[in-house]
Amino acid sequence: MIDLCSFETQRIKNVIAFPFIHDGIPILYYGMSALSAALYQQSLKGLQVRSRATPAVMTLPIVKRTPDLSTWDAVQNLTSLDSLWLSGYVEEKELVYHVKALNAARKAAIATCPDYLFTPMTFPEVTATTLAVYKHPLLALFTNVGSNGTASWHVQATDFAPGTELLEVFSCNRVTVDGDGCLSTSSVGGHPQLYIPASAAFEHC
Repeated sequence: MIDLCSFETQRIKNVIAFPFIHDGIPILYYGMSALSAALYQQSLKGLQVRSRATPAVMTLPIVKRTPDLSTWDAVQNLTSLDSLWLSGYVEEKELVYHVKALNAARKAAIATCPDYLFTPMTFPEVTATTLAVYKHPLLALFTNVGSNGTASWHVQATDFAPGTELLEVFSCNRVTVDGDGCLSTSSVGGHPQLYIPASAAFEHC
């Protein structure tokens, strides 16, 4: 579970990154006001969804099932939504750079692999705290450990040839796939990682 009102940047980065490797068109939903405020890091009020039974702010789940909003005062609070266009669209923000890198990586993947848009994603690694999503030529690594945790991945079942040099699009670091075709890496602080072959036309780094 992620409380979007807590604005833990590392977790928000994982949430934002997933649609960019998921099958289909990536969408950032403006209506999720806490995410919009985190993305632009502006003083947006956002939507305060509170329970009729308890004053606690609702914590939205990432996946699993659609929450039952029948007992929540969401509709009554829609007037508290601020207009994003009044924020000035400040771009010199960490999460804005994050989205730009994601978009650049997706464009590079499409340019590198004509079948990218028709290639279904696969899940070469799934654990209680980590998830690897592969959609040739992109490999995304997600985690739910949060800012105080460390995540590790040992990813197989991709078609990266041994010795392939990969570029991590957020840090611009380079790694090499080992002789068994595996990628072993870790993340301190719960940040997601996204890899693309270094030979791809990725212009963000």
